Amino acid sequence: MAAGQHQAYKPQRKAGAIIGVVFTMIGFLLILGGGLWAHKTTKFIDAAEQAQGEVIEMVARRGNDSTTYAPRFRFGGPDGQWYIVTSSHSSNPPAYRVGEQVTVLYEPGNPAEAKLQGFMSLWFGPIMLGIMGGVFGFIGLVTFLFQRRRQQNQAFLLARGRPYMAEFQRVEREHDTEEGNSRFYVIARYYDKASHQVQVFRSDPLDFDPSDFIKDGQLITVLIHQDKPGVYYMDLSFLPQKA
Repeated sequence: MAAGQHQAYKPQRKAGAIIGVVFTMIGFLLILGGGLWAHKTTKFIDAAEQAQGEVIEMVARRGNDSTTYAPRFRFGGPDGQWYIVTSSHSSNPPAYRVGEQVTVLYEPGNPAEAKLQGFMSLWFGPIMLGIMGGVFGFIGLVTFLFQRRRQQNQAFLLARGRPYMAEFQRVEREHDTEEGNSRFYVIARYYDKASHQVQVFRSDPLDFDPSDFIKDGQLITVLIHQDKPGVYYMDLSFLPQKA
């Protein structure tokens, strides 16, 4: 694994750091939103009145690749009127059946916003926001720690790495089918005359083709960790920085 970056890698290094920060912030906001939603739900339950209701229809909600069903129910309000409400929560298989007797919770001044008394009906939203926030936060934290580790490796190798003069071989191009972009890698090799062994080094990804700026057979400095030969830093500081 190539450790660290240099000037030509700055755009990608910044991109990685930005992704980590953005994902962490999104995760925090989602968790905060889930907490506020849970607090609102708790206040609703504490203030709500109960009534007996009946499921009168299962409403189909069609998505891109699935169909879920939300219960539509009716109940008598405190003013003697009948109210018909469609639950915001849907599932597949359906969680209720037509004709089923249900317990309804409603605020005395707003029976039209009633909810069914059930764990998923009340807590599905807050839980999903919390889970999504945790996933985003985890991805952001891992990305941040990965970038931090690469920077620490770079600093260590620049200070203590053993330099080898590796001969440039070629530039490899890798096409990212998801993003539609291409990444480029500089390949260089070093021949150890004492051991008669050849070591091949591969740079970290570049977002531009450096072929025009490297000559055939050009020697490139590679700094190698003395205790971990697989950790190295290929010095490509002679390449121009992409604007």
